[in-house]
Amino acid sequence: MSPDSTIARIKAYGANSFRVVSGAADLAAARQDPPKQLPAAFVIVTQEDPGPNSLGTGGLSQHVAATFAVVLCVGNLRDVRGAKAREDLESLRLYLLQALLLWPPASGFDPTEKGRGKLLAFQDQVLWWQDDFRTGYWLNATV
Repeated sequence: MSPDSTIARIKAYGANSFRVVSGAADLAAARQDPPKQLPAAFVIVTQEDPGPNSLGTGGLSQHVAATFAVVLCVGNLRDVRGAKAREDLESLRLYLLQALLLWPPASGFDPTEKGRGKLLAFQDQVLWWQDDFRTGYWLNATV
């Protein structure tokens, strides 16, 4: 599963919601030096879990459950305790739900469902939050 279609979906759904939308490589750099343009969203494929082969011998047909995360980076330099960042976070999370729920990230993928969300960090007046999303696809092959 590639994060590219999810990044494009977030950008296209409401171009004014995020100043930065990128992938995992940029997240590592952002954690070292938070983006100057906030809010930001980073899409990361976090897990693929293939089910059993339903065909037995002579072929392969298995459903692969896929999970991806959207890490949000929200900040307000005038808000030392994070109350404004938290308000902004809630509206951005609602935006993500509207953009991603029931949307298949690629041809042949299941519609996207909501997974868990969690606070990653609040430091230097920047709030880091991760929302997980689930989808899946069928992997088929013959001998």
